[in-house]
Amino acid sequence: MNSAYRIRSVLKQAQSATDTKAAVDVWADILGIGNLEKEKKQFAVSRFLSDLHDEVELVREQMGKTGFTEGLYTNTLARCNTTLAVQHLTSQWSQVKKYITSEMLIVLGFCSEILPSEEAEIDRDKLQELANVIKELRDMLADSGLGISARRIIEKHIAKIEEALGKYKAVGARGLEDALQSVIGEAIINDTELKAMKDTKEASKFKELIIKLKDVVVSASSANQHTDSLLGIADKANKAIGLLQSLN
Repeated sequence: MNSAYRIRSVLKQAQSATDTKAAVDVWADILGIGNLEKEKKQFAVSRFLSDLHDEVELVREQMGKTGFTEGLYTNTLARCNTTLAVQHLTSQWSQVKKYITSEMLIVLGFCSEILPSEEAEIDRDKLQELANVIKELRDMLADSGLGISARRIIEKHIAKIEEALGKYKAVGARGLEDALQSVIGEAIINDTELKAMKDTKEASKFKELIIKLKDVVVSASSANQHTDSLLGIADKANKAIGLLQSLN
């Protein structure tokens, strides 16, 4: 899986949306955030489209290094950016959908085949399991006796992982890697704060969350050039989890 593959997957899904919907609602449905209040939904969708725009530009840069004639793909990439423009969010979807053509999807498929694979696609069930543990931990924190510092540490990492899950369809596992790296650093730097959670149900659930996150990141590593890097992160994560073992 690479940037071109992800862009094509999102646009192909969007192409089948109902013409009469608002564009913002089409993108929100793809993100799985259709129930969010209007302002939060618009912010999340805008960020998602911005991430996709960056991916389009990454494809342009990578394809430029392949030696293929630019005319084969540049018009399609420009059309992608038009489709992903935040200015269209208040438009009816039919006004945006017209930019997504069969030719666009074919060219993106071509780019996807030409460019190297970055990572394996993560199984949806694994992502959902991670999201479920986050919800369980959030519910615990809503009625928790943990100290403020310990609770804030957990909430900070929950927010990072949630953001990474939201970005996954656009940028792949990179956000999840960053979230895992952040937790690893926390376990080493703030071990005193973490020890304040010792023998609590929150500590046990937090450890479960980190294990799930590590497993998700490792599952993306089977494809390609980043395998050594991802497995190196996983090894560090195992050491961090070892430190967390002392909490319960």
